Amino acid sequence: MRISKPEQRNLWSSLITLLRPTQWIKNLVVFVLPFLTGALWTFPNFIAAAFGALLFTLVAAATYVINDVLDRERDSVDAVKCHRPVASGAVSVKQAIALAAFLYLLAGAAIVIRPLDLAIPVALYATLTFSYNTVLKHVALLDIIVLAAGFVLRAACGALAVGMGMSPWATVCILSVSMLLALGKRRHEMMGENSAVAVRHRPSLVGYSDQLIAALISMSGAITLVSYVAFLRDTVPNETKGWLIIGASSILAMFGLARYLQAVFVGGKGADPTRLLVGDRTLRSVIILWALCFLIP
Repeated sequence: MRISKPEQRNLWSSLITLLRPTQWIKNLVVFVLPFLTGALWTFPNFIAAAFGALLFTLVAAATYVINDVLDRERDSVDAVKCHRPVASGAVSVKQAIALAAFLYLLAGAAIVIRPLDLAIPVALYATLTFSYNTVLKHVALLDIIVLAAGFVLRAACGALAVGMGMSPWATVCILSVSMLLALGKRRHEMMGENSAVAVRHRPSLVGYSDQLIAALISMSGAITLVSYVAFLRDTVPNETKGWLIIGASSILAMFGLARYLQAVFVGGKGADPTRLLVGDRTLRSVIILWALCFLIP
């Protein structure tokens, strides 16, 4: 049966939606360590880091597709997620699986172009996210740790791309701040009007309580700040602008965390951490000022 042009346009639009392009900003984490250490500002290093971000974009997009295929029945009973392409029937299961396979193959072919070191974090990420989508997302605590580990692997990819080591303090900092963001999302899911529906959609919520999430958020925030300062002390050279990077950026990081917690606990936000970080004017301003601390000569 021939497909009309409007149907083709709708299919392409649904396929693009299935890839969740609004979430691709997460892959900018690949640039974080090269940016903080100044290694990003040579053309070869920038291209290498950009290539790593591209690999993670391809694999992460494929992961979103697989997630929507596996969750299509649970998504169909959610007031918002029922509109996702697979759950709504706009994209068939076969079409979604074919798209995911194409993205994985494209990422595999791209890795051949560059040193295979980058294949290690990308392959680990693909394995970890598949385990998450099939099993680990239903296990409380493990679900947020696995999500946070995905960001650590992104950062490790950026470090490998420019030939630098992965600092233990950087690992702890990225893991803890990622857990903080994931916990904010879990809190929003639990506090929603349809919390019973949320539990059916995400069984791991049974293993959380308001008190536990609040305690874990406090712990993650404290670890984030301590490990961030420790990373800077080990990384930033002891020179004139060291005080600016360590002092000013740490204060901004502290304020940014406080603003995020205010948005979660007072504003009832946190459903989509990416949208919150980009869409909140205060957080956006703090991120820009924080980045300027590392750009001022």
